[in-house]
Amino acid sequence: MNQFTFKGQIIGIETKTTQAGKTFATFTVAAPDSYNPQKVLNVKMTAFGKASEEVLALGEFATCTVTGKLDSREWQGKHYIDLKAMSVTAAV
Repeated sequence: MNQFTFKGQIIGIETKTTQAGKTFATFTVAAPDSYNPQKVLNVKMTAFGKASEEVLALGEFATCTVTGKLDSREWQGKHYIDLKAMSVTAAV
């Protein structure tokens, strides 16, 4: 199954618009490293549709739980992995 879930704090949100005119959000979540508790991972991802609205509603510095999927793409002969948020909810 191609799915991830983790908890962290939103530390940056940027809204963008596709060529088709739809708005989406790119954001970074600071999450603790499960292997090294003294280290924080800054994870950048993208959210479309309802997930984008959820990110914007929570706002920067909110603690959240993110569920998403991995996506891959090729550009100019190089392969990249993208993290796509499918659900972003407030965490306690």
